[in-house]
Amino acid sequence: MKENNLTVISAIGILGMLVILILCVVGPYYFTMHKQTQDRLLKLSLGELRTSIAVAYGAADPKSPRFPSDLKALFPAEKMPGDGYTPALNVRYVHSELKESDFTDTGGWVYSTKTGEIRPNLTQKHDY
Repeated sequence: MKENNLTVISAIGILGMLVILILCVVGPYYFTMHKQTQDRLLKLSLGELRTSIAVAYGAADPKSPRFPSDLKALFPAEKMPGDGYTPALNVRYVHSELKESDFTDTGGWVYSTKTGEIRPNLTQKHDY
């Protein structure tokens, strides 16, 4: 009778160790994949926004582009692409060239009406 109890307890212990081992191996991989997915969504959304701005306004006259003062003409609020990191879909408008102090890390986008540049409103460094 004691042998059966020890066998069940041993099996539970072995299963517990296997679960911990699997979590240690798979856990970091999961979080890395999640970050890569967020980056891909951010790049995709930036490409969509930049292409729309360039086609609608920048391509008309390359020497004096007329960038929009408001992006609502291109994207209604429910159609604005997200940044992949936050659920915010808002756009912060800046009427000069973009500088580091323009980014508040609240999500959404920062758009320069002077240059037509649009970047995610995130303080972490991105190369896109």
